[in-house]
Amino acid sequence: MKTKQRLVGMVSLLFLAAALCVSAVGQGEGAKEVKEKATVRVWWRSSGRGPIELYFDDFNASQKEIEVDYEGYGENYFNVINLALQSGDPPEIFDVQNNPPLSTLAEAGHILPVDDLLTSDFKSQFHPSTYIPKDFSYKGKLYSIPIRIQHYKLLYNKDLFKKAGLDPNKPPQTLEELRTYAKKITDAGKGSFYGIALYINYLNFWLRYVDMLSIAEGQTGAFGFDYKTGKFDFSKTKKYFEYWLQVYKDGSAVPGALNIGLEEMRANFAQGKIGMMIDGNWMTKIYATTIKTDADWDAVPIPIFAGSKRAKDYLTFDLTFAMAKTNKNLDATKKVYKNMMQSQVQFRKYGDSDTKAFMPANEKSALDLLPKDKIFRGLKEMNNVSNNAAFVVEPQKFIKLEGDNRDKAFNNLFALAIDGKANIDKALEELTKRYNDALAKAVSQGKLTDAEIKLANFDYYKR
Repeated sequence: MKTKQRLVGMVSLLFLAAALCVSAVGQGEGAKEVKEKATVRVWWRSSGRGPIELYFDDFNASQKEIEVDYEGYGENYFNVINLALQSGDPPEIFDVQNNPPLSTLAEAGHILPVDDLLTSDFKSQFHPSTYIPKDFSYKGKLYSIPIRIQHYKLLYNKDLFKKAGLDPNKPPQTLEELRTYAKKITDAGKGSFYGIALYINYLNFWLRYVDMLSIAEGQTGAFGFDYKTGKFDFSKTKKYFEYWLQVYKDGSAVPGALNIGLEEMRANFAQGKIGMMIDGNWMTKIYATTIKTDADWDAVPIPIFAGSKRAKDYLTFDLTFAMAKTNKNLDATKKVYKNMMQSQVQFRKYGDSDTKAFMPANEKSALDLLPKDKIFRGLKEMNNVSNNAAFVVEPQKFIKLEGDNRDKAFNNLFALAIDGKANIDKALEELTKRYNDALAKAVSQGKLTDAEIKLANFDYYKR
């Protein structure tokens, strides 16, 4: 559905409806007034046709009172929604995506709470972590329920394991094994395929390749934040940073790691040119329905160093929709929002293999709804969240940092380290100081509290 064309058509229909109303009134007391549909705009980041679009098509066809005018804006979404908020004319429902955190939008008076729209029975169907993050609440009120779970796994190509003389049923369990396997696959490929995908310039590469390891080993949360001390400490992530530097210097990574983007790496994995890569749980669907691949691949938990005890793995959420407070059709908006949340099972029936990722309940029924003509690889492990848990708060989302953020700083540091010109300890010390300075300011401004960032008796292994 093309929004601009639909808007033009809608305006024409409204004028026509108004004309008919005038005409009907002039014909006498028996004439009936033509009732206009209430329009509810829904915007989000993703682009392209998918389950949400199909759901809204069904909703529009199911009743005559409300028209959902929906649009996905892709990578330009943040600019579009921020401009709409600044102009005072945001869509009635929009995707929050932590830009800024949802609680910041609530504090600014941009959005409305949703507590009264959702029953306890419905809320009980979601993963227990759904209501933990500070991101979704403000002053004790809930402002959104996220639709999707996000977590990360190690994807590996069984075909390339065989070509490298590795057992395809014994993927790496430790980081030491991963490094060894990556080198063997690269050597076997002789330039036609490689052991590991590194896509260093991608926005959240370091979240996937450093934070996931640090969290899994019970060292820190995301962005080097330590919940035991209530401070950032990037020195604890040094060994993971240096590990990937060693893998890169082994020659085991796809050439161009500093420049090739994530989508190019995914395409290479689909074409059987990459033995292993870390990616999100939603890739089961993508490789079955969007990126054509004949590769026989599977997924396992991201390895940790030999001898380390595994803590709880990372879990976060996305597709968090909120209702705008500036709202011309509030009653209609509430009806649409409630229907969106309470009909999430509809998202699954259109072929999404995410199952737990779209609503982490009734997994069996979700699996039954998968289309039978697609091959969904990695399904079991990609939907396994038995050892995952969300953090109550991720402080990096609430601070205003001076200078380069961790991702850009790490990218620059990695490039220097390749040439042997990096002072890693000094760089991590400086980065830690800037993040803690920003954290102290956020606490002083009331964006975070000491109790939220330094948790009593916190345990990375039992959280």
